[in-house]
Amino acid sequence: MGNLYWWPDNIMKTMDKNLYQTQWYTKHEEIGDKVLNWCWDNLGSSKFHYGAKPTIWFDKVASDYIGEYFSESNEIVVYVNELKDLEEYIKTIIHEYVHYLQSPSWYTRHWNRKPNQEYFDHPYEFEAEEVAVKYWKVCKKEIMK
Repeated sequence: MGNLYWWPDNIMKTMDKNLYQTQWYTKHEEIGDKVLNWCWDNLGSSKFHYGAKPTIWFDKVASDYIGEYFSESNEIVVYVNELKDLEEYIKTIIHEYVHYLQSPSWYTRHWNRKPNQEYFDHPYEFEAEEVAVKYWKVCKKEIMK
């Protein structure tokens, strides 16, 4: 006989996404802390911050970014309302953690030399994204045990 209710595909996809998002979003701080600890245990500590572990903040303010690393304060900020799913969330934290491992002065120096370059043409951005893509599934598997 078929379904009694007809739902356009785009509404069902939105509902599925929203349901999935709430499953991780409601625990974003707990998951974020686990991802940060995973990074600390598996990617190491930064020689540029004297071995101090970065702190992580979760901001719900709208932003053009999904995450940022501030080397001066040794803080990772994740704009949780800008994220679409758990995969992007984990990748963002790993990506920003890689910036914590990188030289802040070389990062800035490279941008200053090539101000019109594309985002991923910066070698530090390319490296951070490469590490995030490589390890996000391993991280997810280990933190969701």
